Amino acid sequence: MKTKKKIIIFFILITLIGSTIIVSGSKVESFTDINNYGSGWIKGDTSVSDMTDEQFKSMLGVITEITIQNKENSQFKKLDSFPDTLDWRNFDGKDYTTSVRDQRSCGSCWAFSVIAAVESIYKIKDYNSYENIDLSEQMLVSCCDLGGCNGCEGGNLNGALQYLQTYGVVSENNFGYVAEDVTCKPCAGCERYKILDYCDITSVKAALQDGPVVTAMQIYTDFRNYKGGIYNPTTTEIDGLHTVTIVGYNDVKQCYICKNSWGEDWGEANPYDEESEGGWFRIKYGKCDIGNNVYTISIGQKKPQNETLEITNIKGGLRGKVTIKAGKDLVNWNLEINGSFAISIGNKFKSGTIPAYNTEILTFPFTVGFGKVFAKVEANNLTKIYSGFIIGPYILNLYEI
Repeated sequence: MKTKKKIIIFFILITLIGSTIIVSGSKVESFTDINNYGSGWIKGDTSVSDMTDEQFKSMLGVITEITIQNKENSQFKKLDSFPDTLDWRNFDGKDYTTSVRDQRSCGSCWAFSVIAAVESIYKIKDYNSYENIDLSEQMLVSCCDLGGCNGCEGGNLNGALQYLQTYGVVSENNFGYVAEDVTCKPCAGCERYKILDYCDITSVKAALQDGPVVTAMQIYTDFRNYKGGIYNPTTTEIDGLHTVTIVGYNDVKQCYICKNSWGEDWGEANPYDEESEGGWFRIKYGKCDIGNNVYTISIGQKKPQNETLEITNIKGGLRGKVTIKAGKDLVNWNLEINGSFAISIGNKFKSGTIPAYNTEILTFPFTVGFGKVFAKVEANNLTKIYSGFIIGPYILNLYEI
């Protein structure tokens, strides 16, 4: 009986010790408290957990004296309601985000969060989740001097976005990241990726329907040790301001889904990527001031488009086909079949429109006959006439006359 009581007392003591919060100032030192007692997230050793306070705070490179580009507009979708969850890492089964990067010992979070969002927006606008796009954070660090941006000493979202709108950045291959304030010498003649517009917004969920957004947030001391789960600070001590990319949300779990720039040895893995090891985090709505200083980005067309109208690639066959490439203007088109037919069935005339910078392959009106045929293509002020031969429903040997 005495042995049984001793065992019970032993387990009670172990439980009390495990649940004890050891506080130094206001820092929470006990992993057990965070991991096992209702915080909702996991604490552990990370890429930044062993840094000194000075080293870690130097990475939180947000300059607070910023001028807000206060021009919220209709760049994002105006919807009455939104889906309960959205995650651009798994949107219709496709990943429109890019890999996690590491800013290292440079206060360049402002550059990484913006570039991460822009990379995703390009993939979304191109409808290409497999697009391998990697843009230069170093170009922002070395070249951006707008809005108080000052390289590894810190910057802000407004300045970075203003630079991207005005000058654009080259690819990572053309100006690689070195985590230092090196001279601004981007590749001459290399393609630059620009944004069309940006604005600060209040409806985060509305903006996220169009793609990831960038935001500033307060960093509490325990965030260094985040390894997974839905983050909710367990301390009141703040280390500084940081910027990240919001890639989604979950109303059921009441959290945002975000991408950080501290490498894959910090944070949780992307559950939709078998090769992911970390770099992502979820955070409870309303915590760390996240979502209160948010920018959405518009890029318009990715690359310079053909400015002129083209009619190309005329082909015979069943009904016949022609390709029309619209330039900078909307195209009104007409297709017409004429000739001496032994038999004629169906409407011989079709018309429609093609939006600017779009390409469509059009089929001629269905006609059955035997004899010479003429195909007339009209697109705005451009007209082309082709001649050929029709046998039954098939048009043969079309050539321009």
